[in-house]
Amino acid sequence: MQPVERRPLMVHKFGGRRFEDHDLEIAVLPELVAYRALVVECAKALWRRDHPDRERLPANYDESIVLSFSRVEEGSVAVPIDRKIFAGEQARLWQERDEVDEAVSLIADAIQAASADRPLPRKFPKEALGAFESYGRTLRADEWFEQLPTGRPTPARYTVTTRERLAAWATQRYEDSIDVVGTVTMAKVMPPRFAVRLSEDSSAVEAPFEPSAEAAILEALNHYRSTKVRVRGRGSFASAGQLVRIARVDDVQVLAGGELAFDRSAQPIWAVIRAIMSDVPEEQLSTIPQSGDIDWIAYGGSEKER
Repeated sequence: MQPVERRPLMVHKFGGRRFEDHDLEIAVLPELVAYRALVVECAKALWRRDHPDRERLPANYDESIVLSFSRVEEGSVAVPIDRKIFAGEQARLWQERDEVDEAVSLIADAIQAASADRPLPRKFPKEALGAFESYGRTLRADEWFEQLPTGRPTPARYTVTTRERLAAWATQRYEDSIDVVGTVTMAKVMPPRFAVRLSEDSSAVEAPFEPSAEAAILEALNHYRSTKVRVRGRGSFASAGQLVRIARVDDVQVLAGGELAFDRSAQPIWAVIRAIMSDVPEEQLSTIPQSGDIDWIAYGGSEKER
């Protein structure tokens, strides 16, 4: 199938003594494969961030990201990487700029931050940090890679030190409170433990449970095709933000059909907005368009009061 479009994505340069003759050793070609895998993982995380209402990625998402090169240029060894677009593929991928382009840019941002010993950029999806582990395995102490995304004025340089710093970020862990919904995939009573999978394409996370939660967990396991559980407690996270273990379970709630139960104790939305608006100065409130719906919500009227 012929590509409908071949779009320049970035230039990947190999630098150091090994590349001074403008040769690209076959032994380093896996680095381009690892770079492509890094782009895919970052793009997938960005897609999930932008589509919180979707449990699954689009069909054949990985295969739809086709990166290629047709030449090697001088300047050490520079490999211009294009993105190929084929007829019949999902139109959403071929916008002027999508999550793949953003992933390429954010990867370069992360590399620059690690090289300068600065914090990871806020927009970089931390769950993609682990993919750096496979990228740069062939690097020697006197070598580097440079990434120059299309439209970027300066390249991001990736060295052995950069890789080590990114790997350290990916393996650090911390604890925080959790409130998650998932499918029970395993349960045993001696010792009491169960596993819950939070999405179709994620691994199950294990957790201990108290005897009081046993009935709910076994019910969810027996009806795993149609039932989910809401688990609240405390979890252990990788620095990438991925939940790797549930350390403590405070509450387990069975959700028939996987839906969250209605919380009657929750404040109505108009009350929440009214509390927020109470801190807004009168002069700023006067600039808000005076529609009936806005006034009603802001001042907390009921349906009968409208």
